[in-house]
Amino acid sequence: MDNMDSNIDSNIEINMNMDEIIEHIEKEHANKAAHNIKSFTYGGVDGVITTFAIMAAAVGANLDPKVVIIMGFSNLIADALSMGFGDYLSSNAERNYINAEKKKETYEYKTHRDHEMKELAELYVYNGMEVADAIRLVSILASKEKYTKIFINHMMTLELDLPEAETPKDIFIKALFTFISFTIFGSIPLLIFLIMYLSEYDNKNNIFIITCVVSSITLFLVGAFGAKITKQNVLKNGILTMVNGMVATSAAYFIGWWIESLL
Repeated sequence: MDNMDSNIDSNIEINMNMDEIIEHIEKEHANKAAHNIKSFTYGGVDGVITTFAIMAAAVGANLDPKVVIIMGFSNLIADALSMGFGDYLSSNAERNYINAEKKKETYEYKTHRDHEMKELAELYVYNGMEVADAIRLVSILASKEKYTKIFINHMMTLELDLPEAETPKDIFIKALFTFISFTIFGSIPLLIFLIMYLSEYDNKNNIFIITCVVSSITLFLVGAFGAKITKQNVLKNGILTMVNGMVATSAAYFIGWWIESLL
């Protein structure tokens, strides 16, 4: 085993070329744009579904087209603000929680160093590392003060299953992505409906069908784009996103139609 370890060690060449590392990450893994893809996709999908569901319910209830447009745009702005602010609040709450736990771990490491070293070694062993290697790795991390951050990060990951906390800037950018994505994509079905209404095309059923088709395509593209950025299956994600929207808006349409028939 010692010979194997020495062979492995001798074959490792450390070359801190961050440009090469970044290039590898961008090529083989999700790129930097993927950091905000959850907010982008969530905002875009929810924008289309929420807006179009309101429109579908209004059309199903046989409301006047003006009412459909008014309800659609008013809810678009209100929901976009709510979504963006909600994203910010939830992410900030998670950040505060992670930082609070990290502060506790840091305090425990400084005041009960031996116990924390034993605990981290046990966590390594629990995750499949041999006892001797776990002890050796913990000893290395605890040997120098500059390794403290790595030690604490490992404790946060293995003991609490918590990632590194996001910065306030990252949280704000994600919230902004949610708001903008919701507004842009949520406005698409409304704009199609509005344009056809202003053109005095009076076949309401055809207007609704065209809006359905455009909304479905939009949902597919949002899902596919998110998959493209994160290097997932583009077709599968696009179709799943589209089907999700179709099911939700169909439910809204038939509920609106059913309630209108009862009243």
